[in-house]
Amino acid sequence: MTNKIHYKSGDIVNGLKFIKQVDPHRSKLGIPQRKAEFECYCGNKFTTIIQSVRSGNTKSCGCYGKLSRSIRFTKHGLRQHHVYNVWCGIKTRCYNKKRADYKYYGGLGIVLSDEFHDFMCFYDYVTSLPDYDKVEELKLTIDRINVRLNYQKNNLRWATRKQQSLNQRRNSPH
Repeated sequence: MTNKIHYKSGDIVNGLKFIKQVDPHRSKLGIPQRKAEFECYCGNKFTTIIQSVRSGNTKSCGCYGKLSRSIRFTKHGLRQHHVYNVWCGIKTRCYNKKRADYKYYGGLGIVLSDEFHDFMCFYDYVTSLPDYDKVEELKLTIDRINVRLNYQKNNLRWATRKQQSLNQRRNSPH
């Protein structure tokens, strides 16, 4: 039989502050498991099985898992940025055959350059273009300077709707 370790209030157990022991938990097999209230390093108080903290299976009140998932699944933190929406729109026009305007972009062979498949590369480039600071004020959008070329460096600019309408591919009988 193992000796039980008795903690007193304020003891640190694997980085968590022990506050007090509470009523035991019964496992599915009916075995009682010691539980305690702990204070997480974020300041939250929570109750869990003492052995789970001692073994390292419980590292926080849950905030650690949320933080690590947030870091792991966040590549750039700009998902709400308007440039991200621009980038997604370009990818959809160029690669989604079910989209109505695909025939004017991907259907004609217009694609996003390989380097711009990395959002941060695209973001860094288009935010460095002239007039980026006026995007909201003038309602500028990304435009391809030469409509027959891809979404690539040296072929993008911020333009008004009027500038874009003057820069369209013209239908020709041939």
